[in-house]
Amino acid sequence: MKEKRLRKEKVQLNIIYFTDPLCCWSWLFEPAWRRLRNMLHPVLTYQHCMGGMLPSWDVDNGTANAVKTAVKMGQLWRSAKRESGTYINDQLWSENPPASSYPACIAVKSAGMQSLLAEELYLYKLRRMALVKGRNIAEKQVLLEAAHELEDERPEAFNYDTFLKHLTSQEVLNLFKNDLKQVRALGISRFPSLLISVKGKEQAVILSENCTYDTVMAAIDSLIKKVEA
Repeated sequence: MKEKRLRKEKVQLNIIYFTDPLCCWSWLFEPAWRRLRNMLHPVLTYQHCMGGMLPSWDVDNGTANAVKTAVKMGQLWRSAKRESGTYINDQLWSENPPASSYPACIAVKSAGMQSLLAEELYLYKLRRMALVKGRNIAEKQVLLEAAHELEDERPEAFNYDTFLKHLTSQEVLNLFKNDLKQVRALGISRFPSLLISVKGKEQAVILSENCTYDTVMAAIDSLIKKVEA
């Protein structure tokens, strides 16, 4: 699909991106997601929906694909590393395994209170801290360290004090709860997943397997053809 075709047909797309800061496959999807945003920028709006894939090791998240132990999560990260050829620090799960992905999800929603850009930058920062640096992003001091670093790097886009003010607010907690409700309502069990829709139309498609640049663009092309039919 070509960008000029989208412009010519005045197609406006929306994507809800279901993900989790501790999801290794979402980390591997980052280059494709960035390319998609850049390519579709004139016609695309999007939102992040935090999946909360790891409530705790004592609580089942209700999906058949849930990883049950930190050891198994480490094995999953090693498998992703082998398949992709991308470095992933799987030692996190044997040395200092996160107890939950909920704190990081809530922190991302807190960053989003500033702007979509702030949310996007902070989510990427957390992913890198966990999957490359092997840091435990379930720990509050690591979440705050990431926020401090981001303010130093992008002061025009991210403010630490604003982030901290919202981090423990009921509003942010409710936003995360709403994300979890949406995940359950749509039966999302794998991350990353994309809900792609055309504005003003009822048709939509959920892409949950093999999210690559080409598969997403093919799904968009197919969706547009259905809308036009």
